[in-house]
Amino acid sequence: MASKKKSSFVNMVVVLLLVAAIAATALASVYQVTKGPIEKAKLEKDKNAVGNVVPEFNNDPVSESDTLAFNERDQLIFYPAKMDGTLVGMAVKTYSDLGFTERIKIMVGFTIDGKIVNTTVLEHKETPGLGDKMDIKKSTWCEQFIDLNIREIEDTDGDD
Repeated sequence: MASKKKSSFVNMVVVLLLVAAIAATALASVYQVTKGPIEKAKLEKDKNAVGNVVPEFNNDPVSESDTLAFNERDQLIFYPAKMDGTLVGMAVKTYSDLGFTERIKIMVGFTIDGKIVNTTVLEHKETPGLGDKMDIKKSTWCEQFIDLNIREIEDTDGDD
């Protein structure tokens, strides 16, 4: 029968380092394997969202998108919707920091004359049963914005 090794500080440190190295290697491997499919799924999600919020188009708005970055975290992404080369609308991937948990990512579609075609929530982490009612499957809140002309909205907060 093998004798039991006595625990020592060196033994514990070596075992801990070995476990940490194995866990880090496994985590890095999983990240490398899933990085591509996750990015592809995000692009597909954006493509579907653009299709839901703008008039009919026949170009690839995701590949023609343009980003307006305010800093590393804050940016707007514009997706031009074109029919036979003519701009028919614009989808804007934007956000709101007014959620209770994290940033809410939203896609808003406009016609070229400034009317909102539709909106959709792309990502949120709101509390189920409360804040998640912004999900189109649970509420029709976004219908209030359809056909709203942004050029006719009055500035009520006093800012220019």
